[in-house]
Amino acid sequence: MGKPDDENKTMTHRLGRLVDDTNPFLYRDERKESYIFYNLDGSGSNQNRPIDSSDVEDWLTGLLIDDEDMVPNSETILNVRRRLRAKAYANTRIRGSVKLYNRIAPDGDGGLYLDMVDGFGSVIHVNENRWRMDKPEKPIFRNYNHQLPLPDPLKGGKVKEILAFVNIKDRYNQILYLSALICCFIPKIEHPIFNVFGPYGSGKSSVLRVAKTFIDPSITDLLILNKKDEKELIKNLDDSYCVFFDNISYLTQDISDLLCKSVTGAGFSVRRLWT
Repeated sequence: MGKPDDENKTMTHRLGRLVDDTNPFLYRDERKESYIFYNLDGSGSNQNRPIDSSDVEDWLTGLLIDDEDMVPNSETILNVRRRLRAKAYANTRIRGSVKLYNRIAPDGDGGLYLDMVDGFGSVIHVNENRWRMDKPEKPIFRNYNHQLPLPDPLKGGKVKEILAFVNIKDRYNQILYLSALICCFIPKIEHPIFNVFGPYGSGKSSVLRVAKTFIDPSITDLLILNKKDEKELIKNLDDSYCVFFDNISYLTQDISDLLCKSVTGAGFSVRRLWT
């Protein structure tokens, strides 16, 4: 009768050893969520994921399959995750929490990092002198399933070339549009809110789609503004670096205030649901 428990303990130990062999970095972010920063396949492709995410479960399963051709049971996965969370908690008490960013982050020296979200941990590091591709050795960004990768950058482009893809004829508004796009790449400032208006068929949605693709590409490029569920709206604002809502006829005062608060950095907290 004791054999199944013994097998679970043994499998948990073996999987825990395989995880330790990858030398992951375990920590908590500023929201007290436990994360693991690990090497996916030995090629330098670092991943940063919540310990309780499905990606980490798939990674743990793959470790045991590759090593022993065995699939860990649910209790083993649960025990290993508890072990990882305990280590993340201990490391955070010693080293402090790690602040994570969404898509764009300051580098601490006047420059910035731009998350490629390419599955390989690549970022673009930009400062006043140059830009280059990089793979940081520390966690910087949190990712969401809806995010799409940015295309590989090429040198020699001009920001004005974007105007060929939008229907903005007025010279003043062209400068305003390009300036607003560039401002979106500057971290830790209050970014302007795009207010694109015009008659039916004038290309308002296209203007927003180009901006979204340029800054923060996503499966859901344009969203429907939920005026009744404040929590859902706040979740949309938190999950994306920039959010564009399409076909808005009017804004209530409450929604207008909420959008302004999101720009200036107001906070919002909810109780965690029971699981």
